[in-house]
Amino acid sequence: MRYSLPVKILTVAVASILVTGCGGSKSKSSPETLTKSIDFMSNGDCRFGGTYTHGGADANKNDQLDDEEITNTAIECATSMESFNGIVYRVKDGSDEFQQLLWTSLDGTATAVIAAPEHTEGELHHYRLSPDKSKIAFMMQDAPSEPYRLWVRSLLDDSPMVDVSGDIVEGGDVYNFQWSHDGQYLAFRGDLDVDSLNDLYSVNSSGVGRVKLTQSLEGDEDVWSYSWSPTMNRIAYRADENTDGVNELFAVNVDGSNWTQVSGDMDHGLADLQNFRWSHDGMKIAYRADTFVNNKFELFTATSEGFLNTNLRPDMPDDHTTSYSFSWSPDDSRVAFLSGEQVGFGGHYSMYSAQPNGLNLINYTPDRESPQSVTSAKWSPDGTQLLALGDILTEGVKEAFTFSTDGMMAARINSELVEDGNVYFTEWSVDGQQVILKSDQTIEDQVNFYSATPMIQGSVQINHALPNFGDVFTLRQSANGKDIIYRADAIVDDRDDFYWKDLEVDSPPQLLFGAHETTSVSDYGWSDDGNYFAVILDSTVPDEFELWIFDVENESVTKVSEIEFGGAIPFSFEW
Repeated sequence: MRYSLPVKILTVAVASILVTGCGGSKSKSSPETLTKSIDFMSNGDCRFGGTYTHGGADANKNDQLDDEEITNTAIECATSMESFNGIVYRVKDGSDEFQQLLWTSLDGTATAVIAAPEHTEGELHHYRLSPDKSKIAFMMQDAPSEPYRLWVRSLLDDSPMVDVSGDIVEGGDVYNFQWSHDGQYLAFRGDLDVDSLNDLYSVNSSGVGRVKLTQSLEGDEDVWSYSWSPTMNRIAYRADENTDGVNELFAVNVDGSNWTQVSGDMDHGLADLQNFRWSHDGMKIAYRADTFVNNKFELFTATSEGFLNTNLRPDMPDDHTTSYSFSWSPDDSRVAFLSGEQVGFGGHYSMYSAQPNGLNLINYTPDRESPQSVTSAKWSPDGTQLLALGDILTEGVKEAFTFSTDGMMAARINSELVEDGNVYFTEWSVDGQQVILKSDQTIEDQVNFYSATPMIQGSVQINHALPNFGDVFTLRQSANGKDIIYRADAIVDDRDDFYWKDLEVDSPPQLLFGAHETTSVSDYGWSDDGNYFAVILDSTVPDEFELWIFDVENESVTKVSEIEFGGAIPFSFEW
């Protein structure tokens, strides 16, 4: 059977008392029958909230219906809500076969099934909320013999889910999908028309108007990757469409119009285009390709219509190449990238930036005699600085550096490292005023998190003191940068615990989620507004995963996953 979404979540709690009688003057000789109506938020009765109407006799004759006088209750559920308020998560049973997609309120008081395969051996995966959180798209196979289809369901009302994938040839499947920036459309890849030939399609989220966006794929040709413009309903994709075995970059409108090849011609038989990135304004694309010489990858920019194709480093030496790591500045005025001599799966790279037209090329880390290298480069939120990680001063020792965008100022920002120490991770704070580092700069063979000020050497540890066996693993900032949550094994070796710290309060970090000795963490992360943090882990019993939510304002932790759905185990979620 197809699962329906129960009518259950949001209205503001307001109580009103309705007193009714039989007309004429009141008589105190016998109790009157009274009713009391109370609006409630989401709970186990109604997903979208609703109204309880209680009835009973006024036994104590105080002209109000007291709780002990209630003898009957009617429930009227709301059928919609104004905005999404909850978390969506995927569950599976103990056999890893039967999967369901569930919704729960943030307090865990209401849970509803969004979708589940018709057959217990069906599968459901790769689900994403629309940008406005009003809908959810997911891929589902009803039974092993059925194709993977793309479905959309509203999260604001009880309307049924819609198959938006359309007709699929025998043996075909939908493989992945992406929402457009406005949530009106979906782009998806699949072999819907010819088995094993992966085309690119678009469709309205209502399921109307499926369009095949690729023009002439045939044989062994395929679409490999694609991405929506951040501001327009235009899609760029990488495919060997024009020349079999040669990957090129194309762009097309959501309705299939204005199709064009963005990348330039590939002049050799082993040519390849490996990755690309839209500018923030959605007008330009940067892409990495070995256009002229095999395995010598250069970085280009172009408009999404294929104009103004520009090589950002035309004078690159023959033994140099551009790495995968490149990015647009926040205002799209420059592109930062790493370029240098490739060695095995890595290389000795310097950090550069240039204007999209190729002018004003800056080398922030000029080539040196020793084979030192930058491994990552990140723009500050305001675009005035670049954060680099690499062995820029000492060969084999990775440290953190900040550079002014014009290249006139630079500084190592981490403190002195312990012997054999390195900086392993760097990240800008949300406001760009600090840099977060992960390094072993205080205790040998122990990794901690530190905060450093750009352009000033010296960093301060931000996690709590760890035991000798302890290390930190990952850190996540809230959307406003006020709070951080990090993972560490600070109680039992190799056990993942989560700690919260309010950076605006001078107090030690607080343990939020303590895991079992044989712990495993499935998924974790902040809500978009930074008010909640969710974790899936086996905190009480090994291999019995639960979904927990931390409410920052109330400093409370709540288990919200339910076991009533066939003993289902949560293993991923989406805010």
